[in-house]
Amino acid sequence: LALISAVAMMASFEAFRGASTSEKLMNTAFVLVCAAIALWSMRRYLYLLMHAEEMANQANCAQCQAYGLLKLQEVEDRRLAAQRLVPVCCKRCGFRWNLQDD
Repeated sequence: LALISAVAMMASFEAFRGASTSEKLMNTAFVLVCAAIALWSMRRYLYLLMHAEEMANQANCAQCQAYGLLKLQEVEDRRLAAQRLVPVCCKRCGFRWNLQDD
């Protein structure tokens, strides 16, 4: 979305040449809308990237130190779901722990 809005913003800048006053005002509005969309989409992308990195930092098994060998478990206690905890189990050694999904 950020790439598409950046291309649309460049097209609006290109349309400034030889345009009338009303067209320049409309192009200015398009530039502002495209910039807002690009900023929002980049902010959302960075939020999701940081969330994925935070979850990946918790993917080490405390017992055997295996990284990423996880199997999702059923939520047995509703309090875990309310606290946004994701129960996982190590595929290598069977150790169970909870990932915090903030």
